[in-house]
Amino acid sequence: MTKPIKAFIIASILLNLLLIGIFFGYESRHFMRHDRFSQEIAKQLPAEKYKLYQETMERGKDANRNVRDKLREARKRSVSLLKAEPFNRQAYLAEMKNMQSLRAELMAQMAKSVADLAEQFSPEERAILADTFRRPGGHEQRKACDDK
Repeated sequence: MTKPIKAFIIASILLNLLLIGIFFGYESRHFMRHDRFSQEIAKQLPAEKYKLYQETMERGKDANRNVRDKLREARKRSVSLLKAEPFNRQAYLAEMKNMQSLRAELMAQMAKSVADLAEQFSPEERAILADTFRRPGGHEQRKACDDK
């Protein structure tokens, strides 16, 4: 093998390893963030209420699986429509309206899950639940909701 081919193969392997590292770095960070959040909630709620929280959220996630899949496909279609030549404004706007409808469906299911959970929680536990859904802009930290 010639030197340029060897250099090309080595460079290709190194770039692939770099991409794999980036991918796994992102995935592990996402997992660790979710795990840290889950541990925070577990510390604040009684064990039986935390178990109920996990079960309810998992049921909601399962119920939304089909809608999330549709939303993922709609995103792909909207990107394709946006890149298409010539640009079809009506098709793109229709796809965006479809995505808005799917997002609204996701939010309605989440609201139902939270309402089902809140009915079974005490006022103090509902306050903890409310704090879990507050996401300050740009920060991963969660702050208590102010009732002022």
